[in-house]
Amino acid sequence: MESFTNRIEKGFQNLKNLFKCNVKQQTKYNNILYEEFFRCEKTAQILGFKFLKSHKSLTNTWIRANNIAFEVAIIILLMVEIVSFVMSIRRKLFLTSIDNALFYGGFFVVAVKIYLIFYRNRAKLDQIIEKLDEHFPHHGVDQHTFKAQKYLNTLKRFEAIYYVIFLTTGLQFWMMPYLHQLYGTINSINVDWMTVYALTLPFNQLQPVVYEVMWMLEGWIFMCTIFYIICTDLLFASLCEILAMEFDILGQAIRKIDMNERENDAIMKLKKLVGIHQELIEVSKKLDEIFSPLLLINIFGSITTLCTAGFLLASGINGYFVAKYFIFPLCLTMQIFSHCHFSQHLIDSSTSIATSAYNSDWFKGNVEFRRLILQVMTRAQNAQKITGWKFFDVSLETFQWVNIIFGISHSLTIKRKAKIY
Repeated sequence: MESFTNRIEKGFQNLKNLFKCNVKQQTKYNNILYEEFFRCEKTAQILGFKFLKSHKSLTNTWIRANNIAFEVAIIILLMVEIVSFVMSIRRKLFLTSIDNALFYGGFFVVAVKIYLIFYRNRAKLDQIIEKLDEHFPHHGVDQHTFKAQKYLNTLKRFEAIYYVIFLTTGLQFWMMPYLHQLYGTINSINVDWMTVYALTLPFNQLQPVVYEVMWMLEGWIFMCTIFYIICTDLLFASLCEILAMEFDILGQAIRKIDMNERENDAIMKLKKLVGIHQELIEVSKKLDEIFSPLLLINIFGSITTLCTAGFLLASGINGYFVAKYFIFPLCLTMQIFSHCHFSQHLIDSSTSIATSAYNSDWFKGNVEFRRLILQVMTRAQNAQKITGWKFFDVSLETFQWVNIIFGISHSLTIKRKAKIY
């Protein structure tokens, strides 16, 4: 069996090959999950700038230039969005103002994500990843015994699906104006040119040169934003799944302690496992500290966006809006589900240790061994979970409530529309 580092490296390399991204591989696990997986060079290559791979001397310069260009462009676009939002309200263009607010909120969420993960919590992330790597079964026999490959294959499949859904949504938004024109050409209908965002600006943005510049700017920023969302979400999913796997491995190790050995040897093994349990609990707490504010913003923002997109989709006032927001609710639902699913797996794995400890041969041990087993069971009663900044637990129950809220909002919109007509 391959080592943990090589397995993770190969999994992410498969994703890179999927999009023809030949970024230089790193050798350390924390570089693979953190540095390598989030480099702007990958974003540039996904967006088509693959010619730079033959100019190694320009690679670092390009990465810095791409960072600066993205930051400058997103600031410009945010200013344009604010101007458009204000003008839409003054002109009482309701749908346009909602459309602007929708994307302005999305860019704000992305900015918060990048700040919280990349700058504020870099040291904590490195500590988490190093600790997870330390407790992972590196030997092939251990990997086979604890079925580590099953967890990594689950992550690989999820990552591929996540990429496909989000990049499909991003490309749909970017190419929507030209698809709209293609629809008109096929059906011999004269249709107006539309922008990626429904902007209301003090100049004519449909002029020949201005339109192409705005289309490229809006589309490029949107695709970069989609990619950063993918990266941060997959980082959270990977860390939760690997942590849950290590809780499962710990539970199996406790259950399989051989009581036919010398009592001191069994006690020493259990003490070591108790120490690992405490370390995994600390890792879970650090994970919650990093991602809880992000998840609060993400889930509330996604609920708002889902309800807004549902309103625009149900309104049906403009066929362009309906086509534009057709895939969007699926994309947001997938994002919320990924957070809730992997957080739920962490909850289930951390609490299952109490059952594993009870199913061990604790009754064959002495008083000290039984006391240690009781300590493990007591700690495991408190589920290790990721919260939305302590306001709520991120779990499948939360996902259920999100769907209920979206369903109620969508039903009220349809009923209101039926009364109007």
